[in-house]
Amino acid sequence: MNDNLKKILQQLPTKKDFQKLDKRVIKLDKRVINIEKDLANLNLVTQNLVKTTQNLVQVTHNLASGLVALQHQVADLPTRDEFNQFKDGVYTKMDVVYKEVITVRQEQAAHSVRHDDIEERFEKLEAKSNFPT
Repeated sequence: MNDNLKKILQQLPTKKDFQKLDKRVIKLDKRVINIEKDLANLNLVTQNLVKTTQNLVQVTHNLASGLVALQHQVADLPTRDEFNQFKDGVYTKMDVVYKEVITVRQEQAAHSVRHDDIEERFEKLEAKSNFPT
């Protein structure tokens, strides 16, 4: 054999080189399979994330709608100052009524005493004049 041919033959891959290459290809295939599994899992996670985001948007929309409705309901309520003025007005009117009730009771008590006095005098007069009762 000639030297050039020997050099060419020495540079060609051997059976051992092909076996090493096969092992590397098998490892690469396993890595590709793992990457494909990871991508499938990532796809599922992404789908779940999209669903969760859609649910979150719906909940946020519902909360915003509820807030708007609540604001409309609260808008009809009096402010703290308006309520305090109303309350003060009620208490002022109640004070007037309470004072009137006390005055009526005092007058009634005085009137009752006066009636007792008149009744006593009337009984004395009846006793003196012998009127039948």
